[in-house]
Amino acid sequence: LELSEINRYFDEGGSSVTRNIIDDQTPVISGADDLIELVYSLLEDDQDMLTAFSFPEERELVFAIGEEEVVATIGEDQSVSFENLEHLASLDPEDFLSIRLYANNDAANILWEYAFEATLVLHAWNDESNTLKEFLGHRPWPFNPDLNQPNRREDNAPGKHLPVFYEDVINADFDVNDFDIDLKAIPGAGAAAEQEMQPQWSKVSGPISGSLVNADQLENVVYRNPIKGGVYKIQLDIGIHDLSEANIVLPLAGAEISAVVESDVSRAEVFAERVKQKYNFLQRQLPGNLFRWFWSAGAGDYRGRADNGQNKTVRMYNEVGSTGLGSVYTWEGVPVRSAKISNFMVAVGMSEIGVISPLGMLANLFGTWPQDDAASRSWDVGWEIGGGANYDALVPSLVKEIFWLADEKERKLWPNTVPADNYQTPSEWQNADERFTSPGFLYMESP
Repeated sequence: LELSEINRYFDEGGSSVTRNIIDDQTPVISGADDLIELVYSLLEDDQDMLTAFSFPEERELVFAIGEEEVVATIGEDQSVSFENLEHLASLDPEDFLSIRLYANNDAANILWEYAFEATLVLHAWNDESNTLKEFLGHRPWPFNPDLNQPNRREDNAPGKHLPVFYEDVINADFDVNDFDIDLKAIPGAGAAAEQEMQPQWSKVSGPISGSLVNADQLENVVYRNPIKGGVYKIQLDIGIHDLSEANIVLPLAGAEISAVVESDVSRAEVFAERVKQKYNFLQRQLPGNLFRWFWSAGAGDYRGRADNGQNKTVRMYNEVGSTGLGSVYTWEGVPVRSAKISNFMVAVGMSEIGVISPLGMLANLFGTWPQDDAASRSWDVGWEIGGGANYDALVPSLVKEIFWLADEKERKLWPNTVPADNYQTPSEWQNADERFTSPGFLYMESP
């Protein structure tokens, strides 16, 4: 095998650029490249190959970069192209820093390998989550909170990142404890001498929170005490080569919906007046009516993903089902599952129309099974408010109580205190990923 060209096709300043890197002192490829093309000559040996037990006589040779394979063709002046390079962002540096040639049924036996240089690798470490992430240097690492692609490694669906989860760094009073993100740049064999480097770390985007310590060093660098959720993009400039990046993600819950919930409590009062005008006390206890008002076709559910265009939730950690259930909102400054807010609001509505308490409890069990302590507490407080209790006196303490009773999903997510800007009424609501809505019973004009 003779390799004559390794051509990178990439975007630079909005223009498409092609560059042969085979003679570069430190050849580097990137997951952000559009295409990698190999120009080569592959000639057969005159001597017969020994017959192998694991494959037939006619074996197929393949080139591989990372997880992508392309069939190699025998002959002079051949070429192959690698186009699916985005997956490199989900791999560790050592997983893709070479081009390999092997038989497709004997991948462990590498016949030929061309290694790229890892000129710089950034390490990001967090003690609280006991997590280390490596970022290949001298390249960008995009992060898009809206992406959630199950075909990639779970922790890299929206882009490579170091996550720090809310429950790992807060105390029982919801204060964020002091914590550090340890940063380190490790020069590879092909890197310039350290004395030639002039390292300067900086935070180039993200919340106004936390600070860099020892920002002019390669090692012992710390990003200290970020206390706001969001995506922190850290950049390293060593004075030579391209900039290096790392993403630190404190994943946000869905945006704040307190104003929506308070308005919905008022709508529940209007709904109750309409029901009382049309149905007598006994009719308001009938299971068929209760089912139609509060359960049929999502009539009792908050659905969809609450979000804010300027302060995005991270979809990978805040998934929503196709029917709109399962996401986490921020309610009174605390991450809360949509189901618990639904429990609360249905209880408000039932209490307002005068459903007797035992029947209400049975209805809650029917609508939320298996029942958990967070659902039960949400229901109890909603029932009290429907009976005339003060919202502001009960709800702020409720959300903190049910947070610690909740499952891991909502405890991972950081409060997103910016008001949601993607609300739709139930009749308008269509897209669970892009919009959220209130329980349908609140908008029934003729219940």
